[in-house]
Amino acid sequence: MLAIGQAYHDMKCSNTVAVISAVVCLVVPIFMISMGKIHKDECPAEKYISIYLIVGGSAAIAFIVLRLLVKMWCPKPGKSHLCDIISTITSLTIALFMFAWFIAGSVWIYSLYNKYDPSDKTAANYCNNTFYVFAFWSTTTIYILIGVIVVISCGYTYHKIRQ
Repeated sequence: MLAIGQAYHDMKCSNTVAVISAVVCLVVPIFMISMGKIHKDECPAEKYISIYLIVGGSAAIAFIVLRLLVKMWCPKPGKSHLCDIISTITSLTIALFMFAWFIAGSVWIYSLYNKYDPSDKTAANYCNNTFYVFAFWSTTTIYILIGVIVVISCGYTYHKIRQ
């Protein structure tokens, strides 16, 4: 476990770069929270989509801020055992929650695909089209990014093994 923390801390970036990266990564979660709150009552076909966006965006912000604080305030891994334990347990807990929440959100979003009515606001299956499309593509983009990361990781591992 310390090896992962050491690799994270050994990244050659200053605290300024870490803060700028965190701000850039905060854009999508902020949009998720905003869209969830703005359109909270505009998708009776699946009321949990707005909750998914609000909670998912909040958890992502908590995770990013936690990692940034660890980068800035904790000494190198192995130097402060308490800091290592707290940051590892907290990060793992948030990450596991985000994974489970992502699966739940995927079910809510994809089960509504081609089944909602974006035009009749009085229909039981009404869902604001902009809201649904945002939720759909933000979730789909995460699946795409996971796929890209897996392919790159496999390619990197294969390359390292062949050397």
